[in-house]
Amino acid sequence: MTVALVFGLTVAAPAPLSRTGLTAGAALWSVLLLLSFAGWGDAAARWLAPGRDVDWPLRAAWGLAVTLAAGGLLALLGLARRPVLIVWTAGGLAWAASAALRGGGHLRQVLPRRFSWNGLLAAGLGLVTLFVALGAAGEGFPNPSDDWPAYLPFVHKLLQTGTVIEPFSVRRMASYGGQTLLQAFLLIVARDTQIQLFDGGICLILLVGLIFGLARIARGASRTILLLAACVPLMLPDNRANSAGEISVVAGFVAVWRTMALLDDGRPLERPAAWLIGLVTAGVATLRQNELPVVGCVLLSLLVAGGSGGDWPARRRTMGRAALAFAVCLAPWALQALRSNHTFLFPFWHGNYDPTHAGISRPASWDEHLKVIFADALHGEPVHTMPLILIAVPAAAVGAGRRAALGLWLGTMGAFALLAWSLPDSDTYTIARYDLGYAVALVIVAGLAAASSADELPLSGKRAAALGLVVIALALQLHANQGALLKTLNQSLDRIGAIDRSINAVLGGREVERRLQAAVPPGERMLVLIERPYLLDFARNPIQLLDQPGASSPAPGIPLMDGSEATASYLLARGTRYFAFTRPDRSVIPLYSRSHWQGMRSGAPIWQAATVIYLATFDVVDHLAQSRRRLYDDGRLVVVDLADKGG
Repeated sequence: MTVALVFGLTVAAPAPLSRTGLTAGAALWSVLLLLSFAGWGDAAARWLAPGRDVDWPLRAAWGLAVTLAAGGLLALLGLARRPVLIVWTAGGLAWAASAALRGGGHLRQVLPRRFSWNGLLAAGLGLVTLFVALGAAGEGFPNPSDDWPAYLPFVHKLLQTGTVIEPFSVRRMASYGGQTLLQAFLLIVARDTQIQLFDGGICLILLVGLIFGLARIARGASRTILLLAACVPLMLPDNRANSAGEISVVAGFVAVWRTMALLDDGRPLERPAAWLIGLVTAGVATLRQNELPVVGCVLLSLLVAGGSGGDWPARRRTMGRAALAFAVCLAPWALQALRSNHTFLFPFWHGNYDPTHAGISRPASWDEHLKVIFADALHGEPVHTMPLILIAVPAAAVGAGRRAALGLWLGTMGAFALLAWSLPDSDTYTIARYDLGYAVALVIVAGLAAASSADELPLSGKRAAALGLVVIALALQLHANQGALLKTLNQSLDRIGAIDRSINAVLGGREVERRLQAAVPPGERMLVLIERPYLLDFARNPIQLLDQPGASSPAPGIPLMDGSEATASYLLARGTRYFAFTRPDRSVIPLYSRSHWQGMRSGAPIWQAATVIYLATFDVVDHLAQSRRRLYDDGRLVVVDLADKGG
C-alpha cells in the first residue's frame, strides 16, 4: 500500500511542484530524482552485487547508470517522453520506499556512527554542498551561443517527441545524449533558466556523497584525506561555458572507481559483477563522447593482475563480459547517433560533419601540435597540481581499486594528449573544459585511493612518500582555488536572491516563436536557424536545428557556399519545405549576427574558416527572404516557403 501511494504521489507531483516557489519546487524535485536513482540503484545492487554493503551515494550512481541504459532504449524507440520519464521516476521512488520498508539501512547511511571532529568538518562540508546545490536551483542565464540554439532544444524535443534526431547539428553528434536525458528529467518541473541544476546541484551532491560514502565501506580510510578530496569539487573554478556535462562526468568516473574497488574485494569477480562494471562505464560514455578513450582504458585495466582478478584467463573473461555489457548498454545511444548524424564515433568518424566548413582545426606540423600539448598540460586549469598527481597515482593506488585507478591514470594522459593534438588552434580554456571530467576525477580518485590504503600499517618509505605526495597535491590544489570557492558561494547567493533579472530574455515573449510556427502547416518539416528554438512545439512539426550552419548536414552536404537556390533545392530534395531564420542584421545573440562574424575575420585562426560559412549563410537567408514567399515576417524572424517563389 505504501509503495503504491509513493508511486501515485510521484506521478502527480510535477504539476504542483511546478507551481511552487521556483527555487523550492526545483530543489524538491531534485531530491526526489536522487531518491529515485537510489531506488533503481538498490535494484541493481540486489541483482548484480548481492551480499555487498553498498552506501546510498554509490547506489544512486548505479541507479543513474540504469536510468541511462533504459533511457537509451526508450529514446531509440521514441518513447522517452515526459509521461514516461515521470513514471520511471515514480518507479524508482517506489522501489526506494520498498527497500526502506524491508529495512534497507543503506538509505539511512547519512549520519555518522559516533561523534568525531572530522565528522563535524564533514557535516560542515555537507552544508556547503547543499548551499551550492540550492544556489544551482536558482535562475541563471543559459549560454545564448550553445544552450539556446542546441542544448535546451534537445531537452524539449526529447520530452515532446521521445527522441532527438538532428542531422544538421554538430553539437548533437558530439554527445550520445545521456546528459540531455538527465536534464529532461529535471525540466519536467524546473524551468529552462535552471538547467544548470542537474550538473551543478544534483551531480555535485552525488559526487560529494560518493567521496564520503567510502568511509562507510572502508572503515579504516583516512577521514582527513577524504575531507581534502571532498573540497576539490567545491573549490573548482567555474569554467562552464554551457550546460554540457562536467560534474556529471566527474561523478561518473568516481562511481566507476568506487564500483571496481568495491567488487575487487578478494572474491572472484563473478559474471554479474562484470556486467555492473560495464553498466557504470557505459553511463559515463553517454555523457560526452570525448570520454571514450578514458572509459576504454578503465575497461582494459581489468586485464591487469592483482586483487580478485584471478589468472589471465579469468581476467580476460571478466574484461570481455564487462566490455560486452558496456556495448549492450551503449548500443541504443550509438544507434540513435548513427541515425541522426551517420556516426557514433565522432570526431574519429566524421559522418555528417564537414571539417572544411566547421573550421574547428587546421593542418599543423608535429612541432606545433607538441607546443599546444605543452601549453595545455602546464596551464593549471582546472587542476593546478596535475604533475604531482600523475607522479603519485601509480604508487598511491594499491589493493582494491588499483586497477581502476591505473586505468583512469593512463586514460587521462592518453585522452588529454589526443584532445590537445587534434585541436591545435583551440585555446587552453577550451581544452580545460573538455578534459575537466576525467582530470578532476583522477585527482579525487588519487585522494580516495590514498585514504583507503592509509591504514595499511606499517607503511614502507615508498608508500609513505606516495601518500604524502597526494596530500600535498590536494592541499596545494585547495590553496590555489580559494578564490574559486568565494566566487561559487557568491554566485549561489545571487541565484537564490534572483539578482539576475536578465532571464526575461530567455523565457519572455515566447508567443513570438509560437506565432512563427503557426504560419507553418501542422506536421510539415521545418529547418530553423533562430535564437530561441527551445520555445517551439516539437510535437506539432518535425523540427530540425541548423545550429552551426555548414558544420553538419546529410550527404552531399548543405551547399550554403553555392548560394540560396542551391540551398533551397537541397532542402526541398530532403523533404524540407519551410525554413525559419533570424535576419542576420537583427539577431539578439552574436552567433547569428552578421556584424559579429564580420568582426571575426581578423579573429583567432579557429574561427576564421567558420566566419566564411556564416557570412555565406547570412547572404543565403537574405536572398531567400526576397525570393521566396514569406509566411511570417516580424522584421526579425522570418519563415519562407522554399517551394513558392512568390517573393
